[in-house]
Order: sequence, then C-alpha cells, then structure tokens
Amino acid sequence: MPEASLPDLMREMVALPSVREVAVVSTCNRVEFVALADEPEAVEGFIKQRFGLTDEWMARHAYEYGGRDALTHLFRVTSALDSLVLGESQILGQVKNSLSMGLSSGATGTVIGRVFSHAIRTAKRVRTETAIAESAVSISYAAVELARKVFGRIDGRRVLVIGAGKMGALAAKQLVQAGAGQVDICNRSVERAQALAAELGGKAHGFEALAQLLEEADIVISSTGAAGFVVKAELVREVVVRRKYRPLFFIDIAVPRDIDPACDQLQNVYVFDIDDLEKVVDANLSTRRAEAIAGERIVSEEVAQMERWFAEHSVVPTIVELRNHFNATKESEVERILRAHPSLPPEQRELLHRFGNQLVAKLLHGPTVALRSSTASASDQQLMTATSRLFGLHDPGDAHPAGAASEGEQEG
Repeated sequence: MPEASLPDLMREMVALPSVREVAVVSTCNRVEFVALADEPEAVEGFIKQRFGLTDEWMARHAYEYGGRDALTHLFRVTSALDSLVLGESQILGQVKNSLSMGLSSGATGTVIGRVFSHAIRTAKRVRTETAIAESAVSISYAAVELARKVFGRIDGRRVLVIGAGKMGALAAKQLVQAGAGQVDICNRSVERAQALAAELGGKAHGFEALAQLLEEADIVISSTGAAGFVVKAELVREVVVRRKYRPLFFIDIAVPRDIDPACDQLQNVYVFDIDDLEKVVDANLSTRRAEAIAGERIVSEEVAQMERWFAEHSVVPTIVELRNHFNATKESEVERILRAHPSLPPEQRELLHRFGNQLVAKLLHGPTVALRSSTASASDQQLMTATSRLFGLHDPGDAHPAGAASEGEQEG
C-alpha cells in the first residue's frame, strides 16, 4: 500500500462508530491493521468493503488476532521474529514509521500508541540481548564474512568485480561498506562497467586488463553470464608468481561458475562459490533460529507487562470514582459535624479532617489493591462491576481505557 495513502485510510477507519484507535503497518511483505475497537468485526467489514475483498479471499490470505494474541503477534513482528529473513532490521523502522503516521494523522491514541512504543522497546531488547541480527543471511553479506575470515580486516583491501551484474554489485557494495579500498570493474561492455564504477566510486576496465587487475587485487568477485570459465587456472598460476604469493580471494557468484575450481589448489589462493556462500547463509540462519528462542522469551515477558498495564489502565476509572465517592462521603460527614459544633477550636477541626482522611485511606486500601492486581479476565471484570454496583458508581462497561484520564490526572 502506498505510504502516502495511509493517513487518509486510518482517518477513514477511526471514523467508524465502533473503532476508537487505528494504526496500519504496511511493508513489501505484509499489511496489518491494528485497531482498538468495540466491535472487531467492523474492522474486517471495512477492510473487505474498502478493498473489494471476498470472504474466500480473507479466509485464504488474512489472519485476525485479539487480546494477548494480538499483542504477541505485533511484538513478534516488530522484533523480526515473524519476518521472511529472521532478525532483519528493516521492520523495526517500518513499525516506528507507522506509529509516527498514526499519531500525526490523529488515528492513533493513548492505547495503541502505548502498545506500539512497547513493541518497539521489545524489539530493541531482542536485538540487544540476543545475537539474532549478528550473522549474515544474504549472499552478499556472506561474501563479506568469508573475506574477513581470510584477511582478518577488509580495511583498504582492493576489490575487483568481474562482470557488471546485480549480484556482483551487491557483494561489492557490502565490501565497500565494510571498509574496502579501491574498486575496479572489469566487463566485456566498458559502458556497463562505467555505470557500476560510478555507483561504487570505482574504475572501469575492459577484459583486456584482467591479468593486470588480478595481479593488483586482494578480493575478486565474479558474476558474469559466460558459459565457460572466465578466470582459468593457468592465468592465476602466472599471476600468483607475479604477486609474490600474496593471498588472493575469489568469490564466484556465477552459475555456471566463472572461476576454474583448480585455482583453489594454488598457494595462497582461496576460491568460494555460490554453494559455499549458501552454506554460510544456512549455518547463520540456524544460529538466528537458536537466538530466536531467547527472543520469544523476551516477547512473552514484555507481553505480560503490557497486559498488566492494560489491566491497571482499565481499573483506574473505577478506583478513582471509588476514592471520590468515599472522599465525598467523608467531606459531607465532617461538614455535618462541624455545623453541629461550630465552637470547635481550629486544632480540633484539623484533627477531625485528618482522622477522616486516614479512615478513608485505610478503608480503600484493600479494595484498591484487589482492583490493581486484577487482570483483564472475565472474573476480574465482574469484580469491577460488583464494586461499581455496591457503591453506586458508574458501570465500568460504559467507559473505555482509551478515553480515561490517568488516576493522577483525575485526582490532581
């Protein structure tokens, strides 16, 4: 979904009678609607009508979560535990952007804002306290990882890219970002080599310069569409002698292979092909999956904490009204006594007020603790309802956490 269309879409949704707050997360891989709604089915109905979706389409492609499951899902998504590439970093920025758009459009309020902020905090914990994002899980990142194993440090190393294709360019970009020095592009079409060289800040060459470039390079990335070997063992054997046997590292991303496998038998020459890189990626994905177990534990902890906030947030209006009810009764009785005894000296009047305050505090302590320790379960909702009916307060079902002021705000 185009990002520019999201603010208007969220405003449309939050205008629905049963929808109080909305946020939308839209990426290349998912579109998620997060809503605080009295009637969740209204959200699904809006989505189907707005985008012309059938029940069959929804059953096949959509999912819906509520309550704890919704929190868990959002926290897992934000922590990249639900991503195609486990532990990727892009989704965190996308969720932050969704929160920002929701707030600026006025569609996201107190509750969803708090939930998204908590999800972002959870994701940061997962990235900080686990190694889920540390290992390379793309071919280009794996190439950098293997180069580091050979050289220790990539800083200042000279890179030669044979071919001007996308895969070679990606690997070269990763090496440059890792600190590599000069980049040479060698290609049959010098024009294409020049375009890539301009992008990487390097120099373009034709194939006639290949032998000289191999002599000067430290890291060679090859990704051409040639049918046979582009770099043959005889050429590399001659180059190695002229290099005085300095290490030469080949990354062969081409299928079929560009680099003669026999080169790997030469002294201080290291050849890795696409199969080697995929093995690195698979091993690193296994590492990430192991780290994801720790990430799931963090998500569970944070969801439980979010649920406690919800429970406390939902009982605040009842606690505040109960306290106001007791204080109003206390004030009424104190005033009645003072009217009946107008000659009481100031110190006794003050003592009477202090006694009333202490008595109310003691009487309210038990009910307040019980309400605060409640959860969002049906039995605890019954506790709030019973408290309200017992003391003649409002029905807690009439109010909603999203619209309730905090206890501190109500009490001043």
